[in-house]
Amino acid sequence: MNADQDQPSPHDAGASGSNQIIGSSRVLEVALADRSAIFPEFALFEVARAIRELRKVRREHFGTSIPEAAWDMLLEIYFREKSGSATATEDLREVSDLPRSTTSRWLRYLEQEKWVRCVPPAHSAISSLVDLEPAAREAMHRYLTEVREFALKQPQAAL
Repeated sequence: MNADQDQPSPHDAGASGSNQIIGSSRVLEVALADRSAIFPEFALFEVARAIRELRKVRREHFGTSIPEAAWDMLLEIYFREKSGSATATEDLREVSDLPRSTTSRWLRYLEQEKWVRCVPPAHSAISSLVDLEPAAREAMHRYLTEVREFALKQPQAAL
């Protein structure tokens, strides 16, 4: 029996019969606890509410000025930094699936707003590297911390 649950774990398959049977009252309890199993629209409502709340949280940390394409780039740069990888402008173009001119426009915008720093390449054949500015890194850390706290408070069915 799995110590954290009232259900047998996959490793209990050879255990005694009492360990292999889940009581019908427990099954009903689990089903009732999962509102989305009974009311599928409720789960969609909760997801929509969570998205709305998280957009408010993002505005609190980054202001209203960051459009979605630019936001996706900030997330990618943050992810790559945390993964120990450098971010080239070409990487952002590939990930965003935007034309090169659109990617360049959003990067210029992020640079003007002081969210990123574009470092010219040492050799002209290599695309520029993009780093988060310290203020952006700190804002992203605060934002993601708040998102994590928000997610931990949500009903399991909503996320």
